[in-house]
Amino acid sequence: MKKTIYLFALVFAAALVFGCLGNGDDPTPTGDYTLSVEPRSVMDGGVVTLDLRIRNSFEKSINNIDIDMVGLPSAYQEPGHSVNIAEIMPGQEYPMIMTIGTTGDLRTEQRLNPDIEVCFDYETDFFFDSSFIPTGSTEQVSLDRGQTRGPITISTSGFDRIHRQDVTGSLNIQNDWIGEIARINRVEIYESLEGSNVELGYSRCTAGNVMQPGAGDCAILENRAAIRNGITATLSFKGIGFNFGGDRAGIDRAAGSVDVTYCYEIPVGSITVMPTGR
Repeated sequence: MKKTIYLFALVFAAALVFGCLGNGDDPTPTGDYTLSVEPRSVMDGGVVTLDLRIRNSFEKSINNIDIDMVGLPSAYQEPGHSVNIAEIMPGQEYPMIMTIGTTGDLRTEQRLNPDIEVCFDYETDFFFDSSFIPTGSTEQVSLDRGQTRGPITISTSGFDRIHRQDVTGSLNIQNDWIGEIARINRVEIYESLEGSNVELGYSRCTAGNVMQPGAGDCAILENRAAIRNGITATLSFKGIGFNFGGDRAGIDRAAGSVDVTYCYEIPVGSITVMPTGR
């Protein structure tokens, strides 16, 4: 049996304070951010300032972060409403200031209700143990599994007690945070069971040990409506090298990673713009 590979996750402790900055109309954060909006009511020609702080409380870095203010009428849109950040490391906070400039020519009161959309890439590592059970054996084996903490959870089924050289089970990728999965960039099994060949599949997307958009019929992996809450893929190991003729159970470990683009929205709340002279 090949040497078992273990994954060890570094746990980063982050002292996070989830509170509401600014006045009582500001939305209460439910994720890794705080937002202050001042003022909530502004005379036309004035400026509203948004103080936004994005945190990363996961075990690994979040990468390729895109932050966009959405839902504003075109007259209020500005280049500074889109921000790109290469990386926020575990435990770090990234502060930024956004502004909403008013038009200066209003005749009637307007109420704005924008949101801020945050999207980032995150790679989750996982592993799981399997036991190889000879025919007729009732031996019970203790198995382990784990993953790095992030916005998704990963689980497998069908591999706890294997009785043959070819086995097919499932790999479940589940949305487990405050937003939704926008794209599955890559699913990879890089450590197989007993040197077997790996085959991943979802819908019409079939692959070897790597499944990603742009390969064959894998475009569904970038269909946000289909994958936003997660998917259950098939996972097969073909030609497992364990000797099923023995009288003892064996244990082996498989490992892999799932890279996703994840998005969530931050509600800004209501902003009132009043014509001058009121």
